[in-house]
Amino acid sequence: MNPIVTRFAPSPTGYLHVGGVRTALYSYAFAKHHQGQFLLRIEDTDKNRSTQESVDTILQGLNWLGIKADNQDNIVYQSDPKRMQRYKTLIQKLLDDEYAYYCYSTTDELDAMRENNYGYNRKWRDSTDDPPLNVKPVVRFKMPLNGQTIWNDLVKGTMVFDNDKLEDFIIARSDGTPTYNFCVVVDDMDMNVSHVIRGDDHVNNTPKQIQVLKALNANIPQYAHLPMIFNHDGQKMSKRNNDTVAITDYIQLGILPDALLNYLARLGWGGGLNHSNDEFFTIDQFINWFDIKDVSESPSKFDFDKLMWLNHQHIQNATVDRLYPLVKSILTTQLNMDDDILQTVDLKKILGCGKIKERAKNINDLAKECSYFYQPSDINNWQLDKSLIIRFVKFYNNVLNQSNWNLNNIESMFKQFCKNEQIKMKDIAMPLRKILCGDSQLSV
Repeated sequence: MNPIVTRFAPSPTGYLHVGGVRTALYSYAFAKHHQGQFLLRIEDTDKNRSTQESVDTILQGLNWLGIKADNQDNIVYQSDPKRMQRYKTLIQKLLDDEYAYYCYSTTDELDAMRENNYGYNRKWRDSTDDPPLNVKPVVRFKMPLNGQTIWNDLVKGTMVFDNDKLEDFIIARSDGTPTYNFCVVVDDMDMNVSHVIRGDDHVNNTPKQIQVLKALNANIPQYAHLPMIFNHDGQKMSKRNNDTVAITDYIQLGILPDALLNYLARLGWGGGLNHSNDEFFTIDQFINWFDIKDVSESPSKFDFDKLMWLNHQHIQNATVDRLYPLVKSILTTQLNMDDDILQTVDLKKILGCGKIKERAKNINDLAKECSYFYQPSDINNWQLDKSLIIRFVKFYNNVLNQSNWNLNNIESMFKQFCKNEQIKMKDIAMPLRKILCGDSQLSV
């Protein structure tokens, strides 16, 4: 059996989308489940839109998630001059083997064809006319004129495209630069990719890419096209719809990477026969359980409340060593605490207190709870009304009357005091907590 090789191939033209994260996760889990390789490729042929900032965002996001590529030290960049030369060499080979041809149709001619409701008419496919002067041609791939392109999609099932309805698409622009649909084919071929797992917005590209692979006499990978992720309104998740889609947004919201991966794993994957009811699990468990055949072909709806619930569960189950770097990062970057301040109290001991993470729904909450030990809130300006002062005096007298200071007796004293005063527990507990801790919301 040939080794399993998957890849994640984002374009660095913006943020790392949560849908892309799910694609990376499934590709990673599939490869690791089969003891294969998961590779990373940066598709940066769009010189006008690709930026180093976006590349850095992608790499930092994957690192935060813990999704590590097996070629981490040798990531493939399409813009690499060696890759560009490779593309051009194979384009020339397709021209020499008559699987491609120069097309001299002008923009005006192409626009006229589209106005008549049909695409490029293959005018230059077998033309013997002399090429026009001062027109730089593109290179088009010769799609078969008959038959069908068929593949068994691992998610969507059997896919069939009639070849005569597929256009002779451009594989090299007039300036000589290769196009997306050609570069990805060469990259998958050279990287020995066995399984292409990607969003189903790429379905229409697949028959074109399969035909190019055949022309290059290359192995054809298996394809798995994942369904879209919709928001609560049933629309594709997008910043234009005010959806939280960038991985950096989830980091800022205090979401644990473990929780995000856990949630995205179930956003399309049914769990198979044995794990359909499992909601909370680790990435290692997911790798062990994952089978691509259990992925639904129907779109999923993103439920932010469910994510927050999972986040809370992961915080409760996380070890101190897991939480420590995440909380420390927030304390230093967002709450401006330097190492001198953090050395005054052992943060790991704080995180080891059972109560400290009980109410934390996210890492930001947890960091705020921990910050009390370093920077108690200033309550000097807090104004107590007369009725609250009188209540505190009564409560203080109850405390003095306690002869056996233990948890059960203290709890009973609170309940009895509230009953006698005809108040709710929060009416005494929250102001008392503020006096003791500097913040009425802290759980310490």
